[in-house]
Amino acid sequence: LVINIISSTLDNYNIKIEINIDKDLKIISYLNEYKQVVLNILNNAKDVLIDKEIKNPLIKLTANEDTNYVILNIEDNGGGVFVEPKSKIFEPYFTTKENSNGTGIGLYMSKIIVEKNMKGNLKVENTNKGAKFSIHIPKSSFKK
Repeated sequence: LVINIISSTLDNYNIKIEINIDKDLKIISYLNEYKQVVLNILNNAKDVLIDKEIKNPLIKLTANEDTNYVILNIEDNGGGVFVEPKSKIFEPYFTTKENSNGTGIGLYMSKIIVEKNMKGNLKVENTNKGAKFSIHIPKSSFKK
């Protein structure tokens, strides 16, 4: 699981992670690219929670299905995205990280991977506590 890559950092900052994903759901195409997308979003969530010194920091991963897509939601309680339009965060070289700790490439590459390679969709919206990224991937890329 991709979580293992950053779990020690999450533990160091007491960031709780909740995962509600069907263990039988397996992605069968673009596996490494998909992992990179999830890792990019998780790292951004982690950075926001650390930078803003959020009390009781939390990242939630949930997966569900509709008729055509498997949808992975990655949600944090870091306050949300305050850029308008929100789609700007997917532009190349756009970063909200101070002191140039970010390159502005992660979310741009993630959107390219999901939408061009995997024929899916990557969206962001604010919730009442933070940001929620939704990765929609066609069911044909999965097996159960």
